[in-house]
Amino acid sequence: MIKIKKFIFLLVLCAVVVSGNFFPPPVAAAHDELPVAIIVAYKGEVYLYRDGSEKKILIRGPEGIYFKDTIVTNPESGVKILAKDDSVITLGADSALKVNAYDINDGVTQRVVLLRLTGGSLRAIVHRAFKPESSVFKVETGTAVVMSKGTDFIMSSVGDNLEVAAIQGKVDVVGVGLNEGPEVKVAAGYITTVDHKGKITKPGKLGQAKLDSLLAMTELPVTMAFELALKGCQACHLDMFKVVDDFAFKHSETKQCSMCHIKGALNAGERDKSLQVNYPSRDNILFIGTNAYSEYAATVTVMDDTGLEAVSEEIEFVVREMKEVPGEEREPVITGLKVSEVQRGVFLVTVLTWKTDEPALSMVEYGMKEGYEFSVRASNHYVTDHKVSIDRFKTGKKYNLRAVSEDIFGNVAVSEPIKVKIDKPFMAEQDEGEMPDEIVFGGFDVMKVGGKIALRWSSDIRTMASIHLVEKIEEEADDKVVLKDKHAPGLRNEIETGLVSCQECHSGDEHMSASHPFGEVDWSKGAIKAKELPLGDGSQMMCSTCHESHGSNHGFMLRKSEEDLCSACHQERKKF
Repeated sequence: MIKIKKFIFLLVLCAVVVSGNFFPPPVAAAHDELPVAIIVAYKGEVYLYRDGSEKKILIRGPEGIYFKDTIVTNPESGVKILAKDDSVITLGADSALKVNAYDINDGVTQRVVLLRLTGGSLRAIVHRAFKPESSVFKVETGTAVVMSKGTDFIMSSVGDNLEVAAIQGKVDVVGVGLNEGPEVKVAAGYITTVDHKGKITKPGKLGQAKLDSLLAMTELPVTMAFELALKGCQACHLDMFKVVDDFAFKHSETKQCSMCHIKGALNAGERDKSLQVNYPSRDNILFIGTNAYSEYAATVTVMDDTGLEAVSEEIEFVVREMKEVPGEEREPVITGLKVSEVQRGVFLVTVLTWKTDEPALSMVEYGMKEGYEFSVRASNHYVTDHKVSIDRFKTGKKYNLRAVSEDIFGNVAVSEPIKVKIDKPFMAEQDEGEMPDEIVFGGFDVMKVGGKIALRWSSDIRTMASIHLVEKIEEEADDKVVLKDKHAPGLRNEIETGLVSCQECHSGDEHMSASHPFGEVDWSKGAIKAKELPLGDGSQMMCSTCHESHGSNHGFMLRKSEEDLCSACHQERKKF
């Protein structure tokens, strides 16, 4: 196994050097040594800072990681690296990791790894055995040092606390703040919390919902080098790619085959999925992708940063039977906009918090002038407890700030502005009340707003959530085929690819106002079924009935000219 993994590392290293057809040339480090690790997957915008340089390098493909490099992810991104000792390290969103040491001496089986994590989340799967008396694998934060004993573990910043969970093996945790003390050993299946002063809680059992949440934060499949070397879908479907290349008009996402063809690639059509909400709030609204023709069952598990959990009752709903929630013309009320903390990490990071009296999307607008030329968004779902981190403030400069919040009905509120001047790190006084013994649910419900389905849940304290959503579909004979399908977890059926997947991107009045009726139509009123136009289940109108899926030589990707297309079914229609 060691030889195989070492071969994989070398294969990816070779791909960095020779894969010019797939990626831009790697950005050279300031030294000639070999990298200690290589980026093998990423999503969103990921940046790299070389030792001693303030230049921000945007990752665009496999990239070598060197001694003293710093990797930074933004709120919507993640990155996975393969290290030279075969360890795999994944960074979640809003994270920064600096490589202070990564020395391997195979001759004496010695390893010294020193990493520095600033915020966010990290999962490390530490491979290969080295002499324990002369080896160390450490990840440091501002409040703790985590030492791996050849294991799989996850670290995650939650508010002002750090969570450390052992998935396999064990880890040792030492506080380095005001409460520096003895090591706390965390066994497999347990989790501990380190507060902002370095105080470590007694490890507790790691619940399944919490584990799912941690895994989701650091989940990132390897999608580079190996698959691209095999040319992905083109390896088997090259003829289709050649046909598409000849079209005058091409679908913008033609090369993202899984978006339309693979089950689970989009929200609609998934049988069973888990939605992780890692932004803590008391009251939440989350819009979800659904299929108008399906029934659903949903439960939500809420959890705080100490490991407390509570599970809701299951709710069931049928999308097409749901009634629209009437809109309200009342703006959210914004209160408590303030600077809660200034952190010293890779940059000086200013943390702002505020509340709204109803769930809302929010952002902070700021600038040194009255124009508020910059903005930073808070959560990606509607919440009442809002928090953003800004790393662009210059020390000693004064900034004007204001919060902007929008509720689910589009009502927008703007807070009173505040002035901020950042000089040094600080933390506002924390309300360290009694730790709750349980989480009290305020409710869990489903609603329809603007034609879209949303889940709403609340609790008496700020919590994160894990939502289990099951789509109830009648068993089909094709299911047995799907289980054997190489395109795991299975190919979407004709209606899913020709109608449902289209609606995931093409929705709203600008599309529906120009759309032919779809679904079941009455064929008894003079229209005929044209043999050359595909119909779902032999009778249902789909988007792909009139539009090509991959590309066309006609505008709007029509299968024929507009007059020929209409007259194919409506033969009495006069040509124009």
